[in-house]
Amino acid sequence: MSDESLVSELSFAVSIIKSTRFSKVGIAFASDESSTTVAKVSGLAEEAGLSVGDRIVSINGVSTINMDGKEACKIIRDSEGAVRIEASTAARPYVWPDLYNEIGGDIVVTATSVVYLLAMLNHCVKTQESATPKYMKQVAEENIDVLTKTFKGKFNLTIFQEQMDELQSKSDGGINPYTFVRIDSDYESEELVFMITKDRVDKRINLCFRGTAVDNGFEVLASHLITDLSISKEKVEVPDSLKGELEQGDFVLLHEGFYKNLFKETVTTDDDEGTTKYEEILSVIKSLLLQHPDYKLYVTGHSMGGALATICSFFLASEPDIVGP
Repeated sequence: MSDESLVSELSFAVSIIKSTRFSKVGIAFASDESSTTVAKVSGLAEEAGLSVGDRIVSINGVSTINMDGKEACKIIRDSEGAVRIEASTAARPYVWPDLYNEIGGDIVVTATSVVYLLAMLNHCVKTQESATPKYMKQVAEENIDVLTKTFKGKFNLTIFQEQMDELQSKSDGGINPYTFVRIDSDYESEELVFMITKDRVDKRINLCFRGTAVDNGFEVLASHLITDLSISKEKVEVPDSLKGELEQGDFVLLHEGFYKNLFKETVTTDDDEGTTKYEEILSVIKSLLLQHPDYKLYVTGHSMGGALATICSFFLASEPDIVGP
């Protein structure tokens, strides 16, 4: 990843107010041939939001490219009033939360709920790809009459607005927007519904499956009930990476309805013949992880979506191109 992509994706700015020219800011720099980073921070600089490891892009509009630490300190020392520093969090180590705090009341949980309403919205209005929560909220507000009529009042705008506001809060002031990369619900009476989101603040790719939908018409509900009630066990060969590793041999037994729903051929004619939903999902996930190799992949879902998430996770974790935990 280039330096430019890091700055544009994770950049931010702070203002440090000096009461006098001789006020101590509380910052020390480390420099190499390509960058100037924060080595120590305290006092005014820490209060402004700078942290050890932040990469300095400019000071008072002066680029720090090829600038050593002493020169950076001199610009700050000679400044009067406000010192504006543009920086990047690219070098700041991210501390992954433990699983308990990560799931409890988290954005991942919100995704399992919001996918139902987003599928309703996508049914009535073709939304743009890589849209922000703010955009989705605006589209729903502008089309609430259609949504109310289509779903007989079952589309809850108030809840949707709250969910979009919560997700928008992950956008880091608009610098690193939380985006809906893909919402796949065009053929919801014939195949599963999923969404993929990108969270740049917490460095996550989220894959979420919708569960059994009771408010989207008889055809959709009937299709989901058939999937839910297809409880026979399907004997499935394990991925190559697990062959010879399991006590029961190279086969596992999976719920027939959920397995076939995930591995059925896609309906759209845009895909190559024989492409399965799993392969469609895998293609998007691989592309995103290639762009963001330091991100983690989260797979979740509610009800039937939870079952699909479990099976999908099993196969994704066995993909050689997807780094496991």
